[in-house]
Parts: sequence; C-alpha cells; structure tokens
Amino acid sequence: MNKIVSGAVGIVLLLGGAGSFALWNANATVAASSVSS
Repeated sequence: MNKIVSGAVGIVLLLGGAGSFALWNANATVAASSVSS
C-alpha cells in the first residue's frame, strides 16, 4: 500500500512539475515576443 501511495504522489508531483514548466515556458515565449515587437 505504501509503495502505491508513494508512486501516485511521485507521479502527481512529476506531472505538476511538467505542467508548471510548460506554463512558465509559454509565458517566457509570450514575454519575449512582446518585448521584441
């Protein structure tokens, strides 16, 4: 049971980290394009 919970928590953290990184990346791209134009 503990291994399953730990695995689930790890997956959620991994997905959350990937999601926030993608969001940050998109924001950085938008900022760069608005600065250059």
